[in-house]
Amino acid sequence: MSVRAYRINKIEREQNPSFNLWHDNELMNKIQGDLVGGNDEGNGIREISVRMLKEALPICDDDTRKGLEADIKWAEKRGNDYIQYYCF
Repeated sequence: MSVRAYRINKIEREQNPSFNLWHDNELMNKIQGDLVGGNDEGNGIREISVRMLKEALPICDDDTRKGLEADIKWAEKRGNDYIQYYCF
Protein backbone atom coordinates (compact mmCIF):
# COMPACT_ATOMS: atom_id res chain seq x y z
CA MET A 1 0.00 0.00 0.00
CA SER A 2 1.36 3.42 -0.89
CA VAL A 3 1.28 6.54 1.27
CA ARG A 4 1.05 9.77 -0.65
CA ALA A 5 2.38 13.08 0.64
CA TYR A 6 0.59 16.31 -0.16
CA ARG A 7 2.09 19.77 -0.02
CA ILE A 8 0.46 22.15 2.44
CA ASN A 9 -0.21 25.44 0.70
CA LYS A 10 -1.36 27.45 3.66
CA ILE A 11 -1.41 27.07 7.43
CA GLU A 12 -3.45 29.61 9.34
CA ARG A 13 -2.86 29.97 13.06
CA GLU A 14 -4.01 32.13 15.91
CA GLN A 15 -1.93 35.11 17.00
CA ASN A 16 -1.44 33.84 20.56
CA PRO A 17 -0.45 30.31 21.57
CA SER A 18 -2.91 28.09 23.45
CA PHE A 19 -0.12 26.59 25.56
CA ASN A 20 3.64 26.09 25.58
CA LEU A 21 4.91 22.53 25.06
CA TRP A 22 8.12 23.21 26.97
CA HIS A 23 6.70 25.21 29.87
CA ASP A 24 3.30 23.68 30.66
CA ASN A 25 4.81 20.54 32.19
CA GLU A 26 1.73 19.25 34.02
CA LEU A 27 -0.40 19.64 30.89
CA MET A 28 2.20 17.84 28.77
CA ASN A 29 2.46 14.97 31.27
CA LYS A 30 -1.33 14.58 31.12
CA ILE A 31 -1.71 14.65 27.32
CA GLN A 32 1.58 13.01 26.28
CA GLY A 33 0.03 9.68 25.36
CA ASP A 34 -2.71 11.41 23.37
CA LEU A 35 -0.42 13.48 21.12
CA VAL A 36 -0.40 12.52 17.46
CA GLY A 37 2.23 13.79 15.00
CA GLY A 38 5.20 16.08 15.41
CA ASN A 39 8.84 15.19 15.92
CA ASP A 40 11.00 14.44 18.99
CA GLU A 41 11.42 18.12 19.84
CA GLY A 42 7.65 18.69 19.77
CA ASN A 43 7.69 20.69 16.53
CA GLY A 44 5.19 20.10 13.76
CA ILE A 45 1.47 19.63 13.49
CA ARG A 46 0.09 17.85 16.57
CA GLU A 47 -3.43 16.58 17.21
CA ILE A 48 -4.95 16.39 20.69
CA SER A 49 -8.40 15.04 21.46
CA VAL A 50 -11.00 17.40 22.88
CA ARG A 51 -11.74 14.75 25.52
CA MET A 52 -8.14 14.82 26.75
CA LEU A 53 -8.04 18.61 26.80
CA LYS A 54 -11.20 18.68 28.93
CA GLU A 55 -9.64 16.22 31.36
CA ALA A 56 -6.52 18.39 31.60
CA LEU A 57 -8.33 21.66 32.38
CA PRO A 58 -8.22 21.28 36.20
CA ILE A 59 -4.42 21.05 36.26
CA CYS A 60 -3.80 24.07 34.00
CA ASP A 61 -2.93 27.56 35.15
CA ASP A 62 -5.49 30.31 34.46
CA ASP A 63 -3.99 31.53 31.17
CA THR A 64 -3.64 28.04 29.73
CA ARG A 65 -7.12 27.05 30.93
CA LYS A 66 -8.68 30.09 29.22
CA GLY A 67 -6.88 29.28 25.96
CA LEU A 68 -7.88 25.63 26.05
CA GLU A 69 -11.49 26.43 26.93
CA ALA A 70 -11.66 28.71 23.89
CA ASP A 71 -10.12 25.96 21.73
CA ILE A 72 -12.59 23.38 23.05
CA LYS A 73 -15.55 25.65 22.32
CA TRP A 74 -14.19 26.27 18.81
CA ALA A 75 -13.83 22.53 18.16
CA GLU A 76 -17.22 21.60 19.59
CA LYS A 77 -18.93 24.27 17.52
CA ARG A 78 -17.52 22.55 14.42
CA GLY A 79 -18.19 19.00 15.64
CA ASN A 80 -14.47 18.18 15.87
CA ASP A 81 -13.18 15.49 18.24
CA TYR A 82 -9.55 16.61 17.84
CA ILE A 83 -7.76 19.93 17.61
CA GLN A 84 -4.69 20.37 15.43
CA TYR A 85 -1.93 22.56 16.83
CA TYR A 86 0.97 23.90 14.78
CA CYS A 87 3.91 23.74 17.20
CA PHE A 88 7.10 25.66 16.50
